Amino acid sequence: MSVSVRLDALAAALGARDFGGAETIELPVDAPRWFGAAAPLRRYAAASEQTPDMPCAWITQGPPEPPITAPWLAVTLDEAALTWRLQRALDRLADGTGMPGTLVRIGNHGVVLTGSAGSGKSHAALELLHRGHALVSDDLIRLETAGNRLTGRAPEQGRGRLAVRQLGIIDVTAHFGDGAVSRSAEPALIVELDANADADGLDGGWEESGLLGRPLPRLRLSPGPMIATVIEVALQESILRRGGRGGAPAWIREQQEAIRCD
Repeated sequence: MSVSVRLDALAAALGARDFGGAETIELPVDAPRWFGAAAPLRRYAAASEQTPDMPCAWITQGPPEPPITAPWLAVTLDEAALTWRLQRALDRLADGTGMPGTLVRIGNHGVVLTGSAGSGKSHAALELLHRGHALVSDDLIRLETAGNRLTGRAPEQGRGRLAVRQLGIIDVTAHFGDGAVSRSAEPALIVELDANADADGLDGGWEESGLLGRPLPRLRLSPGPMIATVIEVALQESILRRGGRGGAPAWIREQQEAIRCD
């Protein structure tokens, strides 16, 4: 299976500094696995590098010199980061059931973190991981339905990875242990992180959004130093609003117990 990709869209997804050679290119959906001698997508190191068959696109560290005539993109990413971003870009283009965002499992519920680039999604996820919760997926969430259940998962190649500004792509298990990664979660709340969210909205900014036809509560929050705590309380509040049982949930009781033991 292949997908037609606008070169400018792919350049933006990969953070390319420059690009040229074509308006669109055809790439296989599993293009990140193709970095090799016969790859349709290749790294280019020097003008003297020659190959018997011209690939459909080059990934370069700068504008290439002749004789390169295929489409090209100039990036500064290392191999792991490039593969991760490329897989995400192709997943978005090839799969209509995916949505951009980060999915974190808190207790038995999933919280979808959305927002523009730089809004603080990864930092909020990092704080939630530090508090003992689990990452399901970062950057792209695959959604599935079965009966009345809506489930979110990670693309297989991106499971257990979190892209954090200024740190790069980190292995969540290496930092937080095996329990910090979950295969799936049922979304129960959508949190949109927005620095311009109303700071004086004392009545609450609750709205409702739909994911694959399932209504979910949605809340706009301004990122801040206590964002992880606010997200935990927001999830509990959304459960109570739907008629859930009162009392502190397990994740809050565990943290309170840890504080008492310190």
